[in-house]
Amino acid sequence: MPITIEERYFKYITAAVVLVSCMICFSILKERYSEREARFQQLDSQSLDSKITQVKKKTKELRKAAQLNPVWDNWRIAKDIASSAGLTLTTSKDSQKSRQIWVGTLSGDPILVLAVAQRIQQKIAAQMIKMDYMSSSARLEIAILGTDSTQH
Repeated sequence: MPITIEERYFKYITAAVVLVSCMICFSILKERYSEREARFQQLDSQSLDSKITQVKKKTKELRKAAQLNPVWDNWRIAKDIASSAGLTLTTSKDSQKSRQIWVGTLSGDPILVLAVAQRIQQKIAAQMIKMDYMSSSARLEIAILGTDSTQH
């Protein structure tokens, strides 16, 4: 049975409606995708600007920080401070493990050992590690920090 003109028009109209509906859907999806991308780019640029600001701030802080002397120079300063108070600063085996940290031991009167260690910390980068205390004698391990030193 042949197709009537009404049926043919109905098929064409249906196809046109489906095609227009698809075009409208595609247009809406494209617009939403573009808006979403624009928001993400804006967020990324804000985030990036924030990170750049943080890095610049940290860089400025690091530049203001005091520069460390070579560890060998710091060691000599610590040794001079100890000897001027009548104490000796001897190296320990741990000093050989790092070129930026030398560990030594201060020995003597407990109050004097602590006073000398505090004086050393005021002058150079140093960290008290461990103190052994016996009635009239004390031993304090102290780490002297500095930049890489090839001189021993």
